[in-house]
Amino acid sequence: MPNAVKTKVTAKSRKNAAVAAVIQHPTLTDACDLIGAMLEYETAARSKDIDLASGRFAMLTASERQVLRAELVADYIRLSAGNMTGKTGVYFEKSLQTFSSKICDMSVPSHELIGTYLAAVDVVSKGDYLSKVEGLIDAVRRTMITVLQSCVETMRTRIERLSAA
Repeated sequence: MPNAVKTKVTAKSRKNAAVAAVIQHPTLTDACDLIGAMLEYETAARSKDIDLASGRFAMLTASERQVLRAELVADYIRLSAGNMTGKTGVYFEKSLQTFSSKICDMSVPSHELIGTYLAAVDVVSKGDYLSKVEGLIDAVRRTMITVLQSCVETMRTRIERLSAA
């Protein structure tokens, strides 16, 4: 009979397992809010004659897309961390504006943004972030709706500027 391996279950590992279980099962409200924001982003793009399916993002090679995806995940985690405390409002707003501009400049489709969100949740939940940065996972979960809303506003602002010129 093989020897059984005993593992020590600590409060920290129990907490991480509990958090991971919560992350794997978002609420229906979370999903509805995210889908609603995603549809608003797609609708705003279409109404502004922006074709997300054939934008700059679609023209990238597969390896360039992988690099951009990794960059978006890192930027998104950094942005979410800035959205945690409320003490860094100016920093968060500027970072949000920069991130949204990058997304709009590249015409990133909403399904890629959702992939960015899911990858960020995965990175944060599987790394040591949970034990080192209290509340980061909550910030990661709630920031994507803000990002999508900001992208919609960025598109509207750009079109208004073009119309006024």
